[in-house]
Amino acid sequence: MVWGARLATLLLAGCGLFIGVSASSGSGSAANGESVACPMSHVHYTAYAGVESGLAKVPWVATSSGTFKAHLFFYGGVPWAKQHLVGARIFTTAKKRDINPKVLWITRTTGYTRTLRIEGQRLDAPGSFADHYEGFGDYPSYVNVPSAGCWRVTISSGRVSGRVVFSATD
Repeated sequence: MVWGARLATLLLAGCGLFIGVSASSGSGSAANGESVACPMSHVHYTAYAGVESGLAKVPWVATSSGTFKAHLFFYGGVPWAKQHLVGARIFTTAKKRDINPKVLWITRTTGYTRTLRIEGQRLDAPGSFADHYEGFGDYPSYVNVPSAGCWRVTISSGRVSGRVVFSATD
């Protein structure tokens, strides 16, 4: 009977922990260092089919719609790539750094135009930003996140759009 009570207690505690983590609106981190409050996009460290050889070793994320792939050039200057962290991270432009938050957005979906629009909406507090860049299917850009927090970044060009979520740090 004691074993059954202990098992029930562990199961309830485990369920409470799972519910607390999945429904969390505050900040925190899981055992592996990933943020539990920000639904960060998945960073890939291996090349995808058809990627140009010069981009094959650059970590990347896909937008939620799959219409854009974002090559995270700044990952070469931060420890996240060496740690192979799965959640997409970025740093803010609030303080000077020796590296810029350079991202190459690529789409091959029909309907894109010469202009790429980047709109950021902070998910955990008030905040937003917007910018635009020129290109034509390949759009070099800087993602200028103004403050630390959880940011949903919407990318659009013509009829093509998608979203990624970054956890931004100072």
